[in-house]
This record gives sequence, C-alpha cells and structure tokens, in this order.
Amino acid sequence: MARKRIISAVISFVLLCLILPGNLILASSDKTQRTVYLHSRGENPQDTAEVSTVYIGENADIYLAVDDPNKGLFENGEHKEPQYDMNGYTVKIYFDPVYFEFASENEAPIDYTVPDRNIGNSETGTENLGDDEIRDLPTTVGYYPYRHGSGSTVIKGKTYKSAYLTVFFSGDYVPQKNEGQLWYNLCKLPLKPLKTGSTDVFIDTSGNDEYTLELFAKNQSGELREQTFMYNTINGGYHHIVIKDKSKPSAPVPNPNAGSYTERQTVELTAEVGCDIYYSIDGGINFEKYIFPIDIENSTSIICYASRISDGKLSDTVSYNYEIIPKAPYLFDSAKNIIPNIYSEYSSFTLYASDKNTWGNIDDGSEVYYTFSDVSADEIVEGTNPETSWVRVSKLTQSIEITKKRTLRLVTDKMGVLSDVSWYYLGVKPAAVLSSHSSGEYEEKIDVTLSCATPGVKILYTVNGSDPISNGMEYAGTITLAKDTTLRAVAVYDGEYSDISSFYYLIKSVDDYGIDAFYPSGVYEGSVNVTLTPNNPENSIKYSIDNGNTWHDYNNVFMIDKDTDILAKAADKNGNEGSEYRFTYKIKPLPPAFAPESTQFTNADKITIYCTESTNENTNRFELYYTTDGSDPVTSTTRIKAENSSDSAMIDIARYTVISAVVKKDGTTYSNVVT
Repeated sequence: MARKRIISAVISFVLLCLILPGNLILASSDKTQRTVYLHSRGENPQDTAEVSTVYIGENADIYLAVDDPNKGLFENGEHKEPQYDMNGYTVKIYFDPVYFEFASENEAPIDYTVPDRNIGNSETGTENLGDDEIRDLPTTVGYYPYRHGSGSTVIKGKTYKSAYLTVFFSGDYVPQKNEGQLWYNLCKLPLKPLKTGSTDVFIDTSGNDEYTLELFAKNQSGELREQTFMYNTINGGYHHIVIKDKSKPSAPVPNPNAGSYTERQTVELTAEVGCDIYYSIDGGINFEKYIFPIDIENSTSIICYASRISDGKLSDTVSYNYEIIPKAPYLFDSAKNIIPNIYSEYSSFTLYASDKNTWGNIDDGSEVYYTFSDVSADEIVEGTNPETSWVRVSKLTQSIEITKKRTLRLVTDKMGVLSDVSWYYLGVKPAAVLSSHSSGEYEEKIDVTLSCATPGVKILYTVNGSDPISNGMEYAGTITLAKDTTLRAVAVYDGEYSDISSFYYLIKSVDDYGIDAFYPSGVYEGSVNVTLTPNNPENSIKYSIDNGNTWHDYNNVFMIDKDTDILAKAADKNGNEGSEYRFTYKIKPLPPAFAPESTQFTNADKITIYCTESTNENTNRFELYYTTDGSDPVTSTTRIKAENSSDSAMIDIARYTVISAVVKKDGTTYSNVVT
C-alpha cells in the first residue's frame, strides 16, 4: 500500500531526528504487541464491554484505548527500551449519521490530548535529511498532529461520517500507565446522539485505507516493519452503542438474544431498576406480568414493555422473535453409535434415524423424513417410495435399509418447521476375496474356489499377476491350477471395489496329464467358444458336460451359450488317464437394446426395447423386463414384462422418463441392466 509506506517513511525521519537516546535491550515478543479497544465507557473504563449506553441530550465520547502504550523498561524516570514505547498512531473512526453528529463544529474533532493535557503541540518546520527535504515536521517537543480532519465515506452502499488523525509524541513520551488501570485512552471523539436506537462505531483496520489503524514505535531501526506495533482489536474494532431517552424507561432486554436456535430456549427479560415488565406470546392480545423466565419450545414472538413503578411511564414496546429450528437428523449404526456422513459396511446394513445427536426416540411433535432422490426439500410432500419422494421414518423401528451405494438425505419436521437437510453418502464396500487355498507350495494341482463375505458381489480375478480391476475375468466357479501361479482377485458390488487379494502358489510337480482351456473359466455374455488343449500334445482328451455321467472324445471347439461345467481328463496312448479338470462357464444373455438410444425429443415420441438374441426359434428362452421409473427391473414391484412373442416393447415418451431394462434367459440368468 503506497500511502501507508509514505506515512511510514515520515515516521522514520521523525524517529531518527527526534527520538530520545536510550539503551536498546532485547525484549520478549509481547512487548511488540498491543490490544486496541474502541469504547464509550468513560475516562477510566473498568471493564471491557462490547456495548455502551448513552442518552439523548448528552455527548457520547468515543475513546480509542490500548492496553499499554509504553511496554519498554522504565526505571528511575528513564525509558530504557524506547523501541517498545509508542511514538504516535493513525486512526479513523466511523459512525452512522442517522444516529450521531459531531458534538462540535471543529473540522478536526478528535481530541488527542487525552493522555496528558499539559503536553503542548510541537511547532513545525523543515527538516533537511541528506538530499531530501521534508516539510511540516516537528522541531520541538509535544503532540504533533501530522493529519487531522473529518469527512464522509461510503461503505457497501451506506454513507458514514468519519474523523481521522495521525499524531506523534515528538521528542517525548506519553505518561506511563497507572497501576491498576485497565485501559489507556489515547484520544476521544465527542459525538451528539440524534435519536434512540442502537448502532455501531468502528475503526478501520482493513489495511486498504491511508487511515488504517497504525501504532508507531520509537524505534531507531531503518526497517519500516519495526517502526509499527502489531495489534489485535476487541470485537474487531467495533463498539455497539444503545441510545436511550431518559424521559421513559428502556425497553426490556432478553437473554439469550432473539434469533434462530435448534433447541428449546429459556428467555429471561430484564429492565431498569424500578420497572415492572409485561409480555405477550399471543401476538399482543394478552399481556401478563413477567415473574419467571419464559420457556420457548416452538417458534415464538415475545412482545414486551417496561413500566416504571414511580411514575407509570412506559417504555417502547418491542418484539423479540425466537425461531426454534429443529436439529437436522442423525444416523446411527446397529449398536446405536452415531455414524459419519461418509460411511460403508461390508454387506447390506440397517441404519437408524433420530432427531437428536445422541440415540433416542424421535420426539413427539416431530417427524423425520428420508429420500434417496433429489426431490426438493423446500416442502415435504410425503410418499411411499424413497427412490422418488420423501418417506416418513417409522417411529416404531426408526430404521432405514441400505442395500447399495446411496446418497441419503434426511430432514426433521417439527410442527411445520423444517430443519436443515442432513446428507449422508453411504455404500456397501465388499469384503476382501478369500481363497480356499492359502498361498504356499503344493505337491500337485489344486482346485481353488474364491468367496466373499459380502453377499451379491461379483468377483474378478487374474492368474498372471495383473490387476484384476482392469484385467480381471469374472469368477464363475472352481479354478484349477497345475503350475506356479499368482492369483489376484477383487470383489465389486454396486460399483464399489474391495481391497485386492493376492495369492501365490508353487506347484512342485508338473502334471503331464494337465489340460488348459481357452477361454478360461468365467462369466461371458451371449456365448463363448472354448478350446481344450492337453499339456502333452501326444495325449488325447475326454470330456463330460453332465458332471461325469457320460464321457466323450474331444475333437472340436465347444460353443457354449448357457451355464456349463466341463469336466476333462487327458489319456495317453496306453489308455492311462490323468485326474479330472473342471472348467466352469456362466453365460449371461446379452443386454437389451434401445431404439433410439438415450436422447432428447422435441415432441412426444416412442422408443423400442428389444432382446438382441431372440429369434422365432429360441424366443421361449428369453424374457424382457423393464421399468419406467428408474427402479431396478430385476427386483422392482413396478417392472413390466414384454410380450413373449416378440421379446420387445414399444413405450410412449411424453415427458422426462428413465427406463431400465434387463433380459432373463432360460428362466434363471439375468443380463446386465441397461438404463
């Protein structure tokens, strides 16, 4: 800030020319700090209140005070650490001209002689400093008001009057702070109250104005930052002033203040000594004498006034509005412990809702609602499906079922007043995949099965050590391992992946009767062609697809279009057979197709959903299901089954619609859901 630097430069010249000699001693850092207090508490304030009361017809003196101007060592009347003593200050005090005006017509209204009225003003002249010449610097001891005036300032569209001052204690010190003195007043601005009410006076501490508050130090250093003190301000540099008219008593004051609260309040009313208080909580229809604190359980306006007993004069009637906003709901786990807003478990789980942050029943007069949708929370329209509307939480169970990844919102309605919305991000993170065989050495081939403690997961795996998330084959059944293998597996549920499990197997003996399959065991869509190959090319292969009841010679590629287990064994030229190998294939139907695909229509139109594998010959193997409300077509009670004759459906689109569809094959296996 250029202007601030100019002032600091002037300060440095004043210090170099006029500071009294002294021994510079290192001091603790608190000597470089000041606390600033703007107040209207009189010449010797005995407290640090944020509010003062003044009266019409009397001046309001606004004081700028510090905790101590001179914190340097002071012995035998000598300042031995002048760098920790104040050399002056810049201040700008603002006030609202609706409530105050200057008490005098002086264009420079701030009185800077408050510390010691016996100190005079210094004369001014010209200082020659090398090649530079600065005019209007002090040449004798005293207060030196470098800048002093008043004006108006617009802040955020509102006009405030202000008075500003930069003053130095040139060549001298202000008197030491008295023992037992709480605050040290530096200056005062006399103001004249214009009307009753309440308002703020404040000082500029922003650093963006040339009159931003600065406290100057008697420091001989050439470093500008060492020539001003750091400071903090009481109440941010603001002081609240209540202006009263002594001709009538003041209106009652509440504690706590009017406002919005999330729990019941007990309000106490106080008035001037010698006054009774009367209040109403029915809109001013009936008033009663205040004796006991008022319990506020629901949103209420307290209308009240004070009556002076001696003369019967009444205060202004005031209204204090208390809005009791219910607390946003909280969720708890099965042990009734509160959960964080991001939460998951290893399987489907139940959560419990309450309108309190410690577990308890939902209060009488309150209801808690929840939804998985983005329906508006401005007004709660109760429904029965949380996928599309707000659903009331049962007060009997207080439970909410979580079966997949969810964004859950909750709100409390207490007698028509809504709480803020609680947001929870919930998911089912699958447990890590387990193997039937732990990592280690094995004498011969092993049949490995994979499992997961989380129901309904899909397991992806690789047998070459690669990442199963990006390269995995969907697990369908037993994996036969006849050679050294790194098996890695991950479980996925509703888009959430488990931690990756890795297993390391060393097979000591090579099975000369081993068999490989391409494609390997797994889950495939539509169909898959499988080729069996013996480890020893001189061996032949026999296979069974009825669990070993019937065996056939293998001589061609399998085309598999339904769930199938292939048992295979190799035989040498002498008819010796090896052990059985199992290859398991799960075949999902291809998902349904949409014509046209997701799009935006300018007018009402139709779309068609159809099963891509269905033909006249095999239509009885396929069923097509769909929903038009975005729900799951596998489990939803609103799902619709297309006609078997065509395995297709035509749907009219007249508004925004979310359609989900799935194909079921052979009465057992579902395709992936398409939305």
